[in-house]
Amino acid sequence: MVAGDVTRRASITAPSMHRRPSARRGSLIKGAQSTSQEVPWDIIDRCALPIVLCHALAVVLSTVLNAMHLSSVSVFTLFLWFSISVTGSLWFYHNLQVTAAGKAVLVTGCDNVLGNALARRLDDLGYHVFAGFQSKAGNIDADMLKEDCSGRLHTLQLDITSETQILSASLYIVDHLPEGAQGLWAVVNCESWCALGELEWVPFSVIKRAMDVNLLGPARLVQVMLPLVRRARGRVVLASSILTHVAAPVRGVHAASLAALDALAACLRRELKPRGVDCVFKAFK
Repeated sequence: MVAGDVTRRASITAPSMHRRPSARRGSLIKGAQSTSQEVPWDIIDRCALPIVLCHALAVVLSTVLNAMHLSSVSVFTLFLWFSISVTGSLWFYHNLQVTAAGKAVLVTGCDNVLGNALARRLDDLGYHVFAGFQSKAGNIDADMLKEDCSGRLHTLQLDITSETQILSASLYIVDHLPEGAQGLWAVVNCESWCALGELEWVPFSVIKRAMDVNLLGPARLVQVMLPLVRRARGRVVLASSILTHVAAPVRGVHAASLAALDALAACLRRELKPRGVDCVFKAFK
């Protein structure tokens, strides 16, 4: 049984009759400043009602406890405890919220369904997106993505197995970061190459290609882009497959290459944690 590359579909976009209206023309008119703004922390607006409710709850609870002779705790003590708890919870919730203002994301593998859909979604949310294509020239998917999305999205020629293209992409990103951005908020690698076949019959060139795309390419991509990610205290996201944990016939080469990437991500997560950078290894398929 001979293994080989999984043939890419000629187009992963929907038929023309189902295409959504182009957002690019409107975006160019409005300008790149149409992104969502950071929500300020207004202590009066956000805490006034919770503080009032805390006082009311403290009065009711103190009255009930004293009437039932269960406790002689004062209203002030309960109010202080409730206020500190609620204010801390509100502050924690506020910091969990993520806004897209001034954040740039690099997505590789936009030739495939996952990368293309992710680039569209991030653009819809207001992020500045750098969408990497293994083959951009004459690629209908790249043209459609550029046409359908806003002016914040940039399409790049980015084959992650090419040292030259990775370095060129990094220089382009530095020159086109949104105003105020110190680096990349996230690098998301969606590029993959599936080699199928019994190991005895898989050509060695196919095994090398699988390792180049699924392991060595992402490793070099992270090496080059990491300084930009570190400046923004961002994250590295590596897409994988459930096959790394499920043994299946004829999928040994593919599973092995992604399992190696899994191990790399686990070590990278611990290396980058002291520097404020997260590393996520997610099985999407």
